[in-house]
Amino acid sequence: METWCPTCPPDYALDFREYTVLPETLKIQYVTALNRGLRSLDQAALTTNPAARQQLRAEALNSFTSAAQTLGRNTTVSVAQVGYIDRYAGVLRPASIPWLSAAGVDIADGLTALQKANGGGLPDPWRDLAVAEFDEAYGELKHQVVIGP
Repeated sequence: METWCPTCPPDYALDFREYTVLPETLKIQYVTALNRGLRSLDQAALTTNPAARQQLRAEALNSFTSAAQTLGRNTTVSVAQVGYIDRYAGVLRPASIPWLSAAGVDIADGLTALQKANGGGLPDPWRDLAVAEFDEAYGELKHQVVIGP
């Protein structure tokens, strides 16, 4: 952890729980893929080039699919807690942050949908649902508001 920065904005954190428990290396792998997917969605939202936007959104879906594949079909993910990272103490400080909780649920739901997807190039309602869940999560994280019910 870096040294505490009193002038920095708070760092928000999502703490996911996996059932069945994953080895630490696999947890790092799927969380890294989730972060990569969210970064790609952010880049897609910022670009004005339609072809680049489509490519970045495809990269995001590939990253989210990689995360779901790392989990496998028998591992479920849920939000254990949300809060702030206390960099001085090196811990997550739980807090009630509705938009962050909603984003975490949407991310978990997106992963579940991708685990059910056929994985091929055919139209797949599970993949379409996953895309909608990740888009909603991105919007909640970006604008810090609850979007869905």
